[in-house]
Amino acid sequence: MSDIPHIPRQSVLTRSWQHPALRCARQLVGVTGFWLLGLAASTLVGWPQLAGVTGMATLWLALRAGLVRVDQVRLGAAWLLTHMLLFFIPAVLVVLDHRELLGWVGLKLFAAIVVGTLLVMASTALTIEWCLRWSRRRGVVARRRQSGAHRGA
Repeated sequence: MSDIPHIPRQSVLTRSWQHPALRCARQLVGVTGFWLLGLAASTLVGWPQLAGVTGMATLWLALRAGLVRVDQVRLGAAWLLTHMLLFFIPAVLVVLDHRELLGWVGLKLFAAIVVGTLLVMASTALTIEWCLRWSRRRGVVARRRQSGAHRGA
């Protein structure tokens, strides 16, 4: 009986499966699985929503429900964020195919995007400021009414 070697609890296979690169790959497969789940849900139900949005919403719900832990997707998500520039290469290729975007048309388009963004930001800020002033004024009027009602009683 003493000739049988003791097998450690954590074998070489288990340790290699815990390697960060393999954990990252497993997590990427999991995130891709949620994307595929979103694609299937969008297709079956007929939603006009993108599969990535539906898949990420499903992942968020799974995280909130405790079905998936953050540490089960952290490495894969970090890898995707780190290599996000690679996902924009097709957009760069489109610009190279349409050289007019590098001229006046592109400049006009860029100006429209910048001006539109600034207008949206400014209108949002002004609306929030107006709402805050209105609610403060309303609160002051309500406090004056309360204090006046107590004095008259």
